Amino acid sequence: AGEVEPASLGMDGETRDIRWQAEEDAAVQLVMGAADSKTATGLPSLSANAWAATLTSMAERRDVRIWPLAGSMLVAGTAIGIVLPLMPMLVNEIGLSPAQYGQVISAFGFAKLLGNVPTAVLVSTHGRVPLMTWGLSSIGVAYLAIGAATTLPHLLGARLLSGLGVSALLAGAMTAVADISTPLNRSRMMAPFMTAFSAGT
Repeated sequence: AGEVEPASLGMDGETRDIRWQAEEDAAVQLVMGAADSKTATGLPSLSANAWAATLTSMAERRDVRIWPLAGSMLVAGTAIGIVLPLMPMLVNEIGLSPAQYGQVISAFGFAKLLGNVPTAVLVSTHGRVPLMTWGLSSIGVAYLAIGAATTLPHLLGARLLSGLGVSALLAGAMTAVADISTPLNRSRMMAPFMTAFSAGT
């Protein structure tokens, strides 16, 4: 597989090299541990089938780095899940019409739709971690603003910000999952990631 530039992962070159060296050492130890005999020179000998089975096993394993990513999605999903049931009461308190309430609900999806492509570009240029950090921060600020909203423009602005925040978080987190997964374990990696978000909402 091709290498990923350090900036795309939010790491400098030295950190990246240390991480990849540790992973390479672990992989070598695993393969050598599967050797069924040694050659005349004392080096481990591994049959083609054993080699393929060992590499397949390595590729199918779920990377433990998925859990912090799933945790961030759980936090974001919980924020959305808590606010949504309260929206009708907030709208009624402000005195909005059904049409205005529809605008408030639609603002989130509209902002997320518009933010998907720009945030995908920003992930490639600025890295995964900065986008996830910005996304979670924006979601937090947006829901504080929703709680303090007293007018329609105020509420619409907060909902737009929350949509952009979710767009940035998903772009960064899903790209990070793709970075640390393989075709053989991608479903195992995506399952806890998406389940955490769904559990929160």
